[in-house]
Amino acid sequence: MVEIVQDALLYHVHRKVHSELARESYGVGTQWNSLDGRTNPWTDWWEKLYYRASWAGTTDGLPPLAALAWYRQQSEPFRAENRERLLTFLEAAISDQARFLRETVLEDIRRNEFPDRPSRRSCIWLVGSTALPYWWNTLAQERDCVYAVRATGKVFRADDRLLPPHELIALSMLREGARSYWQGISDRGLPTEEILFEGVLELLGRYEKLDECLAAQESPNTGDVDSRLGDPHCHAITN
Repeated sequence: MVEIVQDALLYHVHRKVHSELARESYGVGTQWNSLDGRTNPWTDWWEKLYYRASWAGTTDGLPPLAALAWYRQQSEPFRAENRERLLTFLEAAISDQARFLRETVLEDIRRNEFPDRPSRRSCIWLVGSTALPYWWNTLAQERDCVYAVRATGKVFRADDRLLPPHELIALSMLREGARSYWQGISDRGLPTEEILFEGVLELLGRYEKLDECLAAQESPNTGDVDSRLGDPHCHAITN
C-alpha cells in the first residue's frame, strides 16, 4: 500500500560506506528531495563496482573468472597458499552480483507492474520507530549512525522478509519474489518493515546510540508514521 504523509517522524539507519558523505552533505537541518532526479548513493556504487584480483605475476588485476583461470594455472604451493584469498574474493564478487541482479529484477517488475511504488534506485530508505531496533541490530556490522527525519511525501511499506533471496537463482524465482515484495504490507508496525520514501525530508538529528535517538524524539507533539494514521495529513492511496 502507498501512503501520503506530512511531517511524519521516521528514521534512516546510515551505513558506514557512506558515512563521510553523510557528515558532509547530510548535516542536521539539511533538507533532501528525492524527486530531484538523483539516484541514491547505494545505486551509484553499483555503477562503479568492478572487481579486480591482483597477485604477484599479474599487472592490472584480473576480473573474477579470469582470476580463477589464472589461479588454476599456478603451482600447487601457490594455490594452497592463496586458496582462502581467492575464495574470499569470489564470494564477495558473487554476493554483490547476485544482489545487483536481484535489484535489477525488482526495478524491472516495479516499473512494469507497480509503477506507483517508489523506486529502490532513487528512493530514500526509512523505517518507523517499531522497526528501528530490528534494523539497528540487523545492520550492526554496517551501520554508522541513525538519523531522525521529518518526512513529507509518498511512502511504500514493505516487509524485508519478502525480498527475493540474494542468491544466484532462476529469474522466474526472482520475479515471483519481486511481485510478492511489491504487493506491500497492510499490517503496520511489523518489526521487519522497511519504508521506501519519495519526497522531501529534513534531518532532525544524528545519533550513534539507539536509546538516545528514541529518547530525543519522544514528544507529545510528534510521532512516527505508525502513530499518525488518524491524522488528516496522513492518508493512504489504495489501488
